[in-house]
Amino acid sequence: MNCFSQKLRRTAPMGGGSRMELVPSKPPRMNGWSWPPQAFQVAGWLVCSYLAVVSFGIYIPLLPLPWKHVAYALAGISFIVHIFAHVAVVTIDPADVTVRAKRSYSSPTALFDRSKQTHVIQDQHCYLCDVKVYVFSNAI
Repeated sequence: MNCFSQKLRRTAPMGGGSRMELVPSKPPRMNGWSWPPQAFQVAGWLVCSYLAVVSFGIYIPLLPLPWKHVAYALAGISFIVHIFAHVAVVTIDPADVTVRAKRSYSSPTALFDRSKQTHVIQDQHCYLCDVKVYVFSNAI
């Protein structure tokens, strides 16, 4: 009996379409406030809210009196700094300056045809945005 004779790696293509099909893209997001929210955004806000409720409502009130004021001050300051940083990061538009100046965020992104080009960015040019992509750009 040989248990190693089975082929463990499946290399057959999965059911679905071809890689050359044109797939409509989602509307572009300008920043983190653009709808619909992503799963990590929702998870981040839920974890932040949960930790605030648990620390300020359960853990800190159980501390002895001299430590309670110190814990409220330290947790409050760190929570406020974190909320400001969280809001600042969500508000920033990560697009490159040339992309932001050239394209409208109201229309969906262009369709990418893999039969014409194999990659979206080739020769430092983005074929979806139709802009030149630099080495220091965020798009690479």
